[in-house]
Amino acid sequence: MNFLVFLYCLYRISIYSKEDLQGVALKIFNKYLLVMRKLQIIYNLEPAGSHGVWGLDDYQHIAFIIGAGQLAG
Repeated sequence: MNFLVFLYCLYRISIYSKEDLQGVALKIFNKYLLVMRKLQIIYNLEPAGSHGVWGLDDYQHIAFIIGAGQLAG
């Protein structure tokens, strides 16, 4: 969630526009997920639900939310 809030703050201060939102969701957030997975593997980090690191999500649910948003409408 912290990363999404950071992206939202960038949007609010006009670093990128409404037309860029799809690219942010599909490109930048995808890179973030890849980095998080790599960190989990390299440092053997456990997700938050398993007595692990608070910043990690078991299934990284935000990717599912973005995918559902693509299918809606």
